[in-house]
Amino acid sequence: MATDSARPVQSATVLGTVVVTIALVVAGAGLVTGLGHLRTAAIGVAALVLATAALVIARRSFAWLISAALVLRPIADLTANEGVGIPEILGVGMLLICIGWLLIHRVELVPRLKEPLTLPVLGLVVVAALSAVSSPFPMESIPTATGIAAGAAVYLVLVILLTTGRMSVVHLIGTLAASAVVPVLYPLLGLVGVTVSHEKDGIAALKSVFFLSNNFGHFLVPILLVAVAMATHAKGRARVAMCALAVILGAELLMTETRGAWIAAIVGIVIVGAVLDRRLLLGAIVLPVLLVAFVPSVTERVTSVVPDPADTRTESSLTWRFEHWTEVLPMVRESPVTGIGLDETLRRTGKDPHNDFLLVLVEMGLVGFAVYLWFLGAAVVTGYRATRRVIDPALPVEPLVHGVTVALFGYSVAFIVASSGENLLENLTTLWVVLPALAAVSWVAHAPRLALVRARRTPGTLRTRLSDRWTGS
Repeated sequence: MATDSARPVQSATVLGTVVVTIALVVAGAGLVTGLGHLRTAAIGVAALVLATAALVIARRSFAWLISAALVLRPIADLTANEGVGIPEILGVGMLLICIGWLLIHRVELVPRLKEPLTLPVLGLVVVAALSAVSSPFPMESIPTATGIAAGAAVYLVLVILLTTGRMSVVHLIGTLAASAVVPVLYPLLGLVGVTVSHEKDGIAALKSVFFLSNNFGHFLVPILLVAVAMATHAKGRARVAMCALAVILGAELLMTETRGAWIAAIVGIVIVGAVLDRRLLLGAIVLPVLLVAFVPSVTERVTSVVPDPADTRTESSLTWRFEHWTEVLPMVRESPVTGIGLDETLRRTGKDPHNDFLLVLVEMGLVGFAVYLWFLGAAVVTGYRATRRVIDPALPVEPLVHGVTVALFGYSVAFIVASSGENLLENLTTLWVVLPALAAVSWVAHAPRLALVRARRTPGTLRTRLSDRWTGS
């Protein structure tokens, strides 16, 4: 009976995989040509095919619809430009679908409100909406508020799917890994003339499928931390493979020329090392020093934090940021409670504050600032609680879940550090990678002990054999 009941989902999975593969081939064919119109058309066709695949899969399981959306979202960023495009349409579409699903399953949502992360995530939606409504230009603020709401809606859906058993935590982790495949491999197309970088501060910065290199840099940080954490578990060839992956991700991270992401990665590795392997602490200290000393591009990037006074100031200059923060901070007096409105600092000054704490304080007011601190604190506490569970020797946990949980705990701390010099709250990485990842961590932190043990593996399956080989069992 179990085999018969599993066949529909397996068939849907296979069908979805085939259709997604076709879509990626179509997109790749258009991208390799390097022709603007053909590339846009190819991405559009791929998006339609992927949407069709998602609908087919959703007939069997809503979990696969969410998975399809999470995988598609970074790829859709290839079409990002000023104004409304495929990424915005995808976000609004998922928001409406998720709201409908949450209304249907509202009874299952209520118990989740007791978890530390759920209320602050909902709070972010509320303060974003208040800020948009109170903005002098509400229509310009609504898209940002909608993006935050879409990320929160996906988070809530995933929490319910995980806690009710409709989606396994390994399924969600696999989805997030799949969403990174195209962005990580896309830079290879630069070898055949496809644009994979842009100029930033007078140097070429790798941006992959993203609109800006900063976005790609911060997208890579949690993935790199997972690779590093998993390498500590792996044995033999698996360890070599994970170390090689970490090197590739690290190299791409360096090529993004995003110093905030570099610092976040170092902080995250320090946390992971403190939990899993103290040797990583030494590496987190020695490797950056060696890179600064012997890699000219890194040396130049680090030493140019405060540029020569004769040079034109750039947005990555520490001096410029301090001056810009001084310009932005007085705006909080205009509306100290709900803020001056989302995107108002960008509209008035032409630049984002490059500091989420300042952005939230000015654009969402003191209420928004309190909710944002609440969210950051809840993320760290949840990550810490989940980490304590997975490192408990008496609780057998899937190695994959163990490594990812510790890595994301490290990232929850690194995210706070990165937010002090970047705008991540409204970023693709936060809304479509970090929030879904936190849903997995929240489940690990609060799942019943038996459910966590059962999530380990099923005897006799391919996953079991791979896990045994991975850990040397």
